[in-house]
Amino acid sequence: MLLWILLTCGLALGVGAAACVAATIKAERRARRSLYGSLGLSEDLIAVLMGRQGSVAVQLALVRQASLSGGVRPDDLRRNAPPGRDPV
Repeated sequence: MLLWILLTCGLALGVGAAACVAATIKAERRARRSLYGSLGLSEDLIAVLMGRQGSVAVQLALVRQASLSGGVRPDDLRRNAPPGRDPV
C-alpha cells in the first residue's frame, strides 16, 4: 500500500515538474516576443529572431548592426549569423 502511495506521489511530482518547465519556456518566449514588439521590430523580423533561439543581447546587436548598414531585413540576419549558430 505504501509503495502505491509513493509511486502516485512521485508521478504527481514528475507531472508537476514537467508542467512547470513547459510554463517557464512559454513565458520566456512570450516575454521575448513582447520585448521585440515593444522595440518596434516588424513581425517578419520578430519571427526570424524567435526562430534563432539565441541570446537577446546578441540578437539585438545583430539588428542594430543591420540597421546601421541601411535597413533591417530578415534575410540580412539569416546571412550574418555568427559562426556556430544555425540560421533559420
